[in-house]
Amino acid sequence: MSSEVVLIVEASFEGRYDKVKELVKGNARINKRDIDGWNAFHASCANNSVDIVRLLLKDALIEINATIGGSTGFYLACHGGCKEVVELLLQDERVDINLPSEDGW
Repeated sequence: MSSEVVLIVEASFEGRYDKVKELVKGNARINKRDIDGWNAFHASCANNSVDIVRLLLKDALIEINATIGGSTGFYLACHGGCKEVVELLLQDERVDINLPSEDGW
């Protein structure tokens, strides 16, 4: 795992918008996953980092898909009670709100 992956996922999870923005501008691989299968999008959805989610959604190449455990960013935001992120994701046509997790949720 490269340090770039750890940096962008950790910065996203911690809600450090300026750091994520810097990494994105520096061509960080935003879809790269950490050991748990999370990318920056999943981390920011789970932590209610709405500004980071918005930033990442601007990139047409962002992968809005399941993690290794089968949880989507939308699921993570719903499960975590991240209302602002859920509302933002509901406005994005790429988000499949009916995509179940691996265990059927």
